[in-house]
Amino acid sequence: MITLQEAWDEAVRIPQSTKLDDSVIYKGVKIVSNEDGIKIYSTESDFYRDITDSFLVGDFKNSMRLFLSRKYLKLLELVERRIKKEIIGKRNHKKYKYLKNARTNLIEKYNEINSKKITG
Repeated sequence: MITLQEAWDEAVRIPQSTKLDDSVIYKGVKIVSNEDGIKIYSTESDFYRDITDSFLVGDFKNSMRLFLSRKYLKLLELVERRIKKEIIGKRNHKKYKYLKNARTNLIEKYNEINSKKITG
């Protein structure tokens, strides 16, 4: 397993990441380095959730792949439930079509992270 400093260094080197003064944001993960140390947060909601203790599993790329895989699977389950609810309930065709497109996009993102190199 890599250290938090190594994860920070690797995240800074990713060309697609957004770099700020004391933080780096990449694909829904914010890594902050300040006087208190290095912390890793999930940006999935308005209130960033500290995932420092559970994020690093092996190297940074595998940690990102695992994090994104879990995130997309969770979102896919949510979309599937909404699709079922729409079919059984309101039968709003516009919303159903929107949810089907959302499901397709999530499946494509999930397949991308599991079939290609996602960083650099």
